[in-house]
Amino acid sequence: MQTAFALDDARLIARMTVSGTYVHEGVVALLERLQAERAWGYGVLFDMRTLDVQPTSADLARVTETIAGMSTEEKRGPLALLVREGEQYARACAYWALGKNRGRDIDIFRHPDEAEEWLREQLGTS
Repeated sequence: MQTAFALDDARLIARMTVSGTYVHEGVVALLERLQAERAWGYGVLFDMRTLDVQPTSADLARVTETIAGMSTEEKRGPLALLVREGEQYARACAYWALGKNRGRDIDIFRHPDEAEEWLREQLGTS
């Protein structure tokens, strides 16, 4: 899996992109980077539109558990999932439900501009 990570400190947004075949360790590396950059409270735009092989339900639950186990004093920022139609959207809905059950501020988008605008609204940086 290929990953990309970029911080927009002015807007308090972290952009994470994954492509290729889903690999749990790749997502964990992105989360660890977010924590290392002390940006846990940033809004996260997580773009998975170019994933060829989607995470399973078990993968999604594993990511949720991994995040829950990461120790941080910083409040988590909102999460915007950027997805395609079909199976990927359905998987994002499953993750949305897992996140909402844990009190996450999370939503799903198909267009980057809408996702970023939502993040800015949630962060109060519009």
